[in-house]
Amino acid sequence: MINAAHLDRLDADKLRELVLSMDSELTLRQIKIDKLTFELAQLRRARFGARTEQFSPEQAELFEETIQTDVAATQAEIEQIAAQPTERAASTPRRKRPANPYCPACDSALH
Repeated sequence: MINAAHLDRLDADKLRELVLSMDSELTLRQIKIDKLTFELAQLRRARFGARTEQFSPEQAELFEETIQTDVAATQAEIEQIAAQPTERAASTPRRKRPANPYCPACDSALH
């Protein structure tokens, strides 16, 4: 910990060095925290993961049926969405360009 009285005696260069060293220390600590968080998540997955979430044969069959139904519904929805833009494009009128592309007041090009 840095004493406040000690900071008053430091010049600008020393304060910059102190800030840079504290920043690098903070970065290292954050890296360590991220590493430990990742390790903890892996350990939790190993402890509470697939081993404890096994399906019975009936549950597995029901799950498979549900997945197949969801996939079919999603594919149908994708096909429906893919068909919509072509229908809209045909019904949207094209924007007409003005006959004279110059401003009548100042004779400059229209934007």
